[in-house]
Amino acid sequence: MADVDLIVPLHKTERQGIFTGVVLEPGLPDAHDDVFSAPEIEATAHQFLKDYSSGQAEHKPDVEHSGRDAGAELLEHYLAPCALTIAGEPVRAGSWLQTWKVNDPLTKAEIEDGRLTGLSLEGTGYRRPITGGVSHA
Repeated sequence: MADVDLIVPLHKTERQGIFTGVVLEPGLPDAHDDVFSAPEIEATAHQFLKDYSSGQAEHKPDVEHSGRDAGAELLEHYLAPCALTIAGEPVRAGSWLQTWKVNDPLTKAEIEDGRLTGLSLEGTGYRRPITGGVSHA
């Protein structure tokens, strides 16, 4: 199994301690140059929610894959039904977005100070080559 890691920007809202980020965008390469289609992203997002809500998720939100509890709770989890803009950044239709409320003062300060800047989808998957040399996780 290959590790999957993608870091995307966090956007602050007007509500204190609440941050939104794109988890995966269709057609854009991730940190490992894997590219996901909108249907793959939809299936992944649905499986995440199923696992997360049942307590069977591989991990709880932590800080930079360190195991340190981020003190965050998932508020929103959705797929962009159309292209949109968040905090001046374009988001493609079919993108997976999440909004988190960060309650831990240290984690919140690290986000506010710009030391923590994105969401990272951490997990494992099987890599398989496809035509053109691009792999999917």
